[in-house]
Amino acid sequence: VQTETPRQVVEQKRFVNRLKEWDRATSQTLFHLVCKSPSFRYLAKTLEYCGHGIPWLFATAIGLLLNYEPPIFQILLNLFFGLVLDLIICAIIKLVVRRARPVYNKDDMFGTVSVDKYSFPSGHTTRVFFVAFFCSMVVPMSHLQLQLVFFWAAATGLSRVM
Repeated sequence: VQTETPRQVVEQKRFVNRLKEWDRATSQTLFHLVCKSPSFRYLAKTLEYCGHGIPWLFATAIGLLLNYEPPIFQILLNLFFGLVLDLIICAIIKLVVRRARPVYNKDDMFGTVSVDKYSFPSGHTTRVFFVAFFCSMVVPMSHLQLQLVFFWAAATGLSRVM
């Protein structure tokens, strides 16, 4: 087993610190370029609500309770378990990475828990991309509809970075 030399450890820490500084500077620049607009803030909040976990889990659970048709029930069950798995994986990554939310971030989210003190990865973004991929596999869609679903996911991801 090869161990790292002290020099390698120092170089790795420098690299990580440069990466964190680049991340902070890039996020802040994007925020100052785009996010001061009230219309952008409204759009970002709308995308946030569309990707929030509580409504997705609640609506899927209600669908499971009200639907007894086996194919639909199986789809909803898969969606529910996928949403729960997304929450678990996202929470674990947040606890490992511990990227703090930017200081300019307004703390106005509803229904957050302790791991949401951290901003990476965005649970809204991972959830929306999961839903987009899930729908693309389960729901028959035209090419345009598929593009719109993934545009929604990409827009949510961009809004969470800013």
